[in-house]
This record gives sequence, structure tokens and C-alpha cells, in this order.
Amino acid sequence: MSASGVQYTEFVATRRGAALLVRATLDEKGSFSSLKIITDDLDDPEIQLFEHVNYQGRSVTLRQETSLHDIDFSDIASSHKVKGGVWVLYEHINCQGAQLVSFPGEEVPSYFPHSFNDVASHVRPLLPKP
Repeated sequence: MSASGVQYTEFVATRRGAALLVRATLDEKGSFSSLKIITDDLDDPEIQLFEHVNYQGRSVTLRQETSLHDIDFSDIASSHKVKGGVWVLYEHINCQGAQLVSFPGEEVPSYFPHSFNDVASHVRPLLPKP
């Protein structure tokens, strides 16, 4: 998982005939500063967001890209559990601002160490390329 104000880009690379999703971190000059090949299963994405740390309070389960403003959960989430897929949580709507990336099976009991508590306004799963 990662969180920061840096920008990310995603693209499909082909290796030995198989398409791989690659997530790249761009530094302030627009140069690649890191690459991660995502080989996780991207089918059946599901994330459960919780209002408070340690999976407490109101919760919402999502399976598709969602503006948290639309479901009255913006700037509320403090923890989550990823049941499937790779998810990107964004500080602002329309996939803008700082990002928090989480992978299948990850359980994040508190966003405080990631400086992301009560910040997320938009979430989306990475989707397999057709």
C-alpha cells in the first residue's frame, strides 16, 4: 500500500504474450520514480470502507468505481478491508489528489499512519484490460 501526493499512471505491458498492468510513480518532473507490475487478480473487486479505525462505525461495501460524495461517505473513511481486486482511494473526486493504494487481502485498521484519515472522496478498482 502507498499514499502520497505524487502522481501515478497505469499502462498495459506485454510479456511473453501476457498483458500485465503496470503502475508507475511519477516524480515532480514527470519522470518515472518507481514501477510495480500488478499481477494480482483484478476480477471481482470488493472493498469495505469503515467510518472509524479498527473497522468500527458505519460501513459501505463497494464493487465498482464510486464517488463517495454520491453515497454520503466522502471524507469519512478511517479503515478498510480489501476482499478482492486492487483499489485506489483518492483524496478528491474524479480521481484527483493524494492516493492510497491497497491490494487483495489487505486490511488497514487505521489511515492515521498514512495521513489519509477522513480524506477519501473517490475510490476505484483497477480493472483488467479487455
